[in-house]
Amino acid sequence: MNGRLQYQYTGPHSSTPPAPRKAAPSVSVNANLGIGDPKWSVAAEAWVQNATDETYPTTVFATPLQTGDINAYLGAPRTYGIMLRGRSKRS
Repeated sequence: MNGRLQYQYTGPHSSTPPAPRKAAPSVSVNANLGIGDPKWSVAAEAWVQNATDETYPTTVFATPLQTGDINAYLGAPRTYGIMLRGRSKRS
């Protein structure tokens, strides 16, 4: 059995000068938990990214041709899944 927990912090930042406002700080928590059997060369792993379903901007920029407007690209919402792996043994 194996597992991993990842905590990722991104501080406030501007990516497109002259951005009228900086992107706010964000926190993302990712995790996975897996089991496997080396004898049979199989493994299963459950994973989740952005476990807290945090909504955060990754990029903030001024809207072209609209003075005073700003836009932002948002980070990915919570995603999760299961991964199965197998490998055939060669003689």
